[in-house]
Amino acid sequence: NNQLIGNTELICAKVDDFSKFADSKILVVGAGPTAVERDWNTEDYDYIFSCNHFFISEKLKNQKVDLCLLCDEVKILSDDFLDYCKKHKPYIGFEDFNGKMEDVQKLSQLFPNKVFQCLTRFQGKIGVAPKLIILATILGAKQVDFIGVDGHSPNDKKGQPSIHAFQPNKRVTTSYSYETIKNHYKTLKNYIENDIGKHTKYNNLGEGH
Repeated sequence: NNQLIGNTELICAKVDDFSKFADSKILVVGAGPTAVERDWNTEDYDYIFSCNHFFISEKLKNQKVDLCLLCDEVKILSDDFLDYCKKHKPYIGFEDFNGKMEDVQKLSQLFPNKVFQCLTRFQGKIGVAPKLIILATILGAKQVDFIGVDGHSPNDKKGQPSIHAFQPNKRVTTSYSYETIKNHYKTLKNYIENDIGKHTKYNNLGEGH
């Protein structure tokens, strides 16, 4: 029922408080290996963005995440997720969501003015965290650091266990080739540096992985 806002890069339910993210320093935490292999500190940032099962990760389950994007695999009415939301009150976003809309409606009733849907122009098949980098940029962050946005190695195969920061030993779900994933990351890099983020500072805290 929210009013929509839109431009060439994003269609999103209007959330008045989103203006607070402008000119801020935001950390995006993805679920890649570097989120557990590298050192990082939420206290160094104005706001934290994360995704999917962040609320059960050892590093974030007791930390306040200000905004999250969720996909179909998250049981949004589970006790773990609802308990986290009651305590920390994050904005809860759904992007490219194909789950039960009645569950989203129930969640919206439980947490008024906190649930929103959005759609980014960038639709790379490299996970949710890159879309958080884009969302933070479009919302006007002056600096976006990110960790756990790592992609796959050439040896990763669908169905095999992976190093996952939120769900240990979660199996690889993508069927896309390594070259396809690599090209999508190249597209992301070009997009944020040359299209939407010319005035934004980016730091990949997982660089070199």
